[in-house]
Amino acid sequence: MFRALFVAFKKILNLLFAFLWPNRRYIWQNGKIKKWSYGTTHVMNPSLHYGIAAFEGIRFYQTDRGPAVFRLKDHLDRFFYSMNV
Repeated sequence: MFRALFVAFKKILNLLFAFLWPNRRYIWQNGKIKKWSYGTTHVMNPSLHYGIAAFEGIRFYQTDRGPAVFRLKDHLDRFFYSMNV
């Protein structure tokens, strides 16, 4: 029964995310680029339940001088601070 509930929940999430972010086709997971539908997070993942993960999104922008990151030092400072709290 638990497996059936999990599969149903995953399908609902996939539909929701496809509706909210229709252009999202791929994800980065465990060092590999995968199709969005192959992305998984175990339901017992402590980060999911207790919020014990550190995450900081960093975007790269294409410039005339090559890829650039806006305020990289600030991003890294926040990331390292998150791991120390």
